[in-house]
Amino acid sequence: DVLDDLKKNSIDYYAAVRSSYAQRREAQVHDQGDANLPDM
Repeated sequence: DVLDDLKKNSIDYYAAVRSSYAQRREAQVHDQGDANLPDM
């Protein structure tokens, strides 16, 4: 699971989740799709 990997491998779990969400949201807002981003 993506979140489990983030918990194990990130120094700052909250920052990693926040960054992932921001990247996904930015892609959605600009209608770029999110095919390259994992579901969270």
